[in-house]
Amino acid sequence: MGQSKISLKELASVRRKASESIDDYLHRFRLLKARCFTQVPEHELVEMAVGGLDYSIRKKLDTQYLRDMAQLADRIRQVERLKVEKARTSKFQKKEKLHMLKIMKMIMSMKSIMKILMKARFVWQN
Repeated sequence: MGQSKISLKELASVRRKASESIDDYLHRFRLLKARCFTQVPEHELVEMAVGGLDYSIRKKLDTQYLRDMAQLADRIRQVERLKVEKARTSKFQKKEKLHMLKIMKMIMSMKSIMKILMKARFVWQN
């Protein structure tokens, strides 16, 4: 029993699921394309597939330079790697800033203690 055909409108409405890898999404997209009764040029398929991506990824893609689905997949992988790297770097920088703040607070506390000790020493000597 064959699967039913789908329209271009249905194909264009395919969205990537939150937990879906880019390879799984594009595979699912290709399977659905095989059920589409309209022939579509590859660059238009790329546009449709991009339309199903999250905005945070979509905004970083310039589809005029992506001629086929393989290039699209490569570019999305690159964008996702950079996104992870940025998050990791940001997390590290945040920890580093917190550490520096703790050190600064310790230094300020030590300065305050030194002032108190100096005053006490001065009072004790007089």
